Amino acid sequence: MRRAALLLLALATPAPVLAAGLAGCLEIAADAERLACYDRAAGRTPPAAPTAVPGPAAPAAAARGFGAEDLPRADVPEDTPDEIRARLVGRLDRWKKGMEFTLDNGQVWRCIDDRKAEFREIADPAVTLRRNFIGNYFMEIEGVYLRPRVRRVR
Repeated sequence: MRRAALLLLALATPAPVLAAGLAGCLEIAADAERLACYDRAAGRTPPAAPTAVPGPAAPAAAARGFGAEDLPRADVPEDTPDEIRARLVGRLDRWKKGMEFTLDNGQVWRCIDDRKAEFREIADPAVTLRRNFIGNYFMEIEGVYLRPRVRRVR
């Protein structure tokens, strides 16, 4: 590649300019610097640096948050447990998508599972909410075999 570039440069440049300019370029080890030296020796001007396309400037804070809606929040402590235990407030005999569950600790969770379930009525059942390895939450209800997938809303 170097030889081809030198040959093209030699054919396109007058002999005195070529001899004077190339002598120093041959000793440069870095490719980009050597190429720049060859360009100068051949009388080539480097292309202009690209300019930024004008447009509305986004505030730095908005740019940092772009697309981060589903990322873990930085203010959630690292030692957050993978499960909690609580009791549902009230009586329960079924669950379906969109139904909300209020816990005795004040949290409210919504069922986001497409499956429905009906079972014998339970008063204030104990529940365990578990997070799996990909971040989904499931509610285990005491005395119920199926576990609905849930999302915290409050």
